Amino acid sequence: MTTQHALDGEGSMRQRPAILVRAVAQFLLRLRWRPEIRRAKRLFALGLPQEVLVGATPGVASAPPVDPREVHLGSRFKRASASMSIQAVRAHALLTAGEQPLKRGPARVSLRIGTFALTASFTLLLTTLPAHALQLGPALVLEDSVILRETAQHYVGEPTALLVGDDGSFFISDRFSNSILRFDSTGEFRSAFGRAGEGPGEFTYIGTAGFIADGVLGFLDLRPFSLEMFDVATGSYRGRVAIDDGTFPMSFLVRNDTLWFGGMQTESWSAAGMATVSDVIAESADLSLDRVPVARPYVENRMVFGTLAFTALDVGDEDLMVGFGVSPFVLHTNREGAVLDSLVFPVSRRRGLPDEDELAELGMNDVSVPELIGRLSTLWAVSRDDQGNVYAIHQDFEYGDPRRGAGFDARASFFVSSIRQDGSRACPDTSLPTSGVGVAKAALKGNRIHVLDQRLGDGVQTAQAVIRRFRINPLDCTGRITRPDGES
Repeated sequence: MTTQHALDGEGSMRQRPAILVRAVAQFLLRLRWRPEIRRAKRLFALGLPQEVLVGATPGVASAPPVDPREVHLGSRFKRASASMSIQAVRAHALLTAGEQPLKRGPARVSLRIGTFALTASFTLLLTTLPAHALQLGPALVLEDSVILRETAQHYVGEPTALLVGDDGSFFISDRFSNSILRFDSTGEFRSAFGRAGEGPGEFTYIGTAGFIADGVLGFLDLRPFSLEMFDVATGSYRGRVAIDDGTFPMSFLVRNDTLWFGGMQTESWSAAGMATVSDVIAESADLSLDRVPVARPYVENRMVFGTLAFTALDVGDEDLMVGFGVSPFVLHTNREGAVLDSLVFPVSRRRGLPDEDELAELGMNDVSVPELIGRLSTLWAVSRDDQGNVYAIHQDFEYGDPRRGAGFDARASFFVSSIRQDGSRACPDTSLPTSGVGVAKAALKGNRIHVLDQRLGDGVQTAQAVIRRFRINPLDCTGRITRPDGES
């Protein structure tokens, strides 16, 4: 059971006691971590250090940097803020070379009495909070990190999604070029699929979902909705599957010889569907959604549907896990879509959500779209392992400064959670370490996360793409970020 949160005047989704706990904790940390704070400010004043390559292919670490270029999209890849949390600073130190894990400095003697008094008050306050407000998220183990060797013609400009092939290849959809870029497991650029346009094999507005199956790469085009397909080996165009009006697929998952897709269909308000991979490749599949009910806020509030629609999907041998962007409930259903149970991931550090009644009744006069997005956590992905653990990635998204011409810069924080499928154990909200340069993209499969991030190179205006792989440990609810050798 979890506490539902309502919108307040400051846009925070946390309960007020949790805000007080965080404020006191941050003050105590500042007293005991002053050397780290000073060092963090120096670190970010100088720019981000070089990347650590954990177990990467020899030669990758010493490869020359990509051709320096000024960022094409203005301030899209902004420098990380110097006001990062202590946890983010320690995680960043772990992910960068030339910096050892930060050591805790001694507190000043003159502050010990005050620290003791605050600690005593803080301890009393903890006893009044719900248990999940004090829990830490699952530990993350950094297993690998690869810098992508982009070229002057093919580089990551505005990524929308990351797919990982069975051979370890990375497929990155990019809205700036309206194409999909393929890099091998060592980070070497291999090929590009599609281009901007309205003809066969071209994208008008590339989407955020795709799949790889039987040697075919499929990816969504959003204007109009269609599935464009390419041969992975040759890059040649394989065909298109049209998608009916009112049907909005948003995620794909291949299970054996079946392509499953999650989304929303506005006529039946269904959230999942399936077709055989062979029918999809033959362009004879019907990509309609015909099972699992869509969460109520989307059905009753067109503003919520128009701005926050997303469906995450995990497929088992006999069942499904279906989650929605702004619903606290992850549905456990059979393959026909009948709901068997539901899970709620506790909220600890992310913003959380109001209850579904309040969200369904919100109107444009109550809150603007940027304000609404800036007050909510949205579900980004859900998956399971063979031990009965369910994993989720939530995103706290916010708009930044207006861009020159149109649109806004965007920032996002990601949080990883785990929960037993029977609800017996939960580890909420480990902050996923990212550079803060642009908006990262994450791919979740089982207990592995691949994170596409941007990092600053030698020049302030130079951005490089890097992919890191983390393993989630649901048995260690410490929120630690460690290397495979256990060093944090």
